[in-house]
Amino acid sequence: EGQVFLSCDSSQIEARMLAYVAREKHLLEDFRNGRDPYSDLAASIFKVDADTAVIASVTYINSPPFVPMIAASMNNKRVLAPGLAIGVIGYAVGNYLGVLICNILGTF
Repeated sequence: EGQVFLSCDSSQIEARMLAYVAREKHLLEDFRNGRDPYSDLAASIFKVDADTAVIASVTYINSPPFVPMIAASMNNKRVLAPGLAIGVIGYAVGNYLGVLICNILGTF
């Protein structure tokens, strides 16, 4: 009693603090310019641009209906079709895998 539970998104605070403590000039400059190092890392790993990496992440985490809103907020209509395709394909694969696993577990 008398205590408050607080939860918030600190906007990558751990990466920002680490960049500050390590005096990592390039990373600090990226944060100042509004860039997202996590999206940049994902984009370089999968060899896609950062906007496509962000829209794919949003699609997988939330669902395809969020894609138009995120694409509009990013001012990038080019990622709309790939984002919706990724979401629908992911949804279909997830459903079929779920049915398959259910059938496999039902045999035991």
